[in-house]
Amino acid sequence: GDIENAMMVINQIFTRISENKLTITDSKLVFVDLTGLISNVIRKYNMNYDMIFEKVLLPNQMLEQYTTIDEIHDWFIQVSSAFCSERSRQLHSNSKYVQLALSFIRKEYDKPIMLQDVADHVGISTGYLSSYFKSEVGTGFSDYLNGLRIERACSLIKDGQHDFHAIALKCGFQDYSYFFHVFKRKTG
Repeated sequence: GDIENAMMVINQIFTRISENKLTITDSKLVFVDLTGLISNVIRKYNMNYDMIFEKVLLPNQMLEQYTTIDEIHDWFIQVSSAFCSERSRQLHSNSKYVQLALSFIRKEYDKPIMLQDVADHVGISTGYLSSYFKSEVGTGFSDYLNGLRIERACSLIKDGQHDFHAIALKCGFQDYSYFFHVFKRKTG
């Protein structure tokens, strides 16, 4: 969420590209990697992808449209600014209800929890919690919960210690086919 440091890093990358006199084609390889890193962090923190990248085209398609390093630099400044704003908003949630909800979800994600369970724990109605949650976290309750579960599933898959049925259950998914549906949607 630190916009100043993000701009400093982006500017350093573009300064090095300029100093090393990389061609636009070689530079785009660096930009694709950087875009991939940003996308991974967006998924990791369940951020709103459309708030950071333009909805019209995928990031790699956006890169292909630009013909100069300066155009790409400007685009990365815009993306970084949107990213930092969105992350900062996530980190500085003002609602004690949302803070309690996030804490509860992170602790209980491996169980079959519903919005009603979280609202009961926090002590407010589901409608009120749903509204506050989406406005402060940037995503709905189910998307946030599923993102957290899929993040955990990815680490369990990397461990290689469990089969997919066990991973689905350990991550709070009661329906194996739904786990695969959500996994595919969240990870591509």
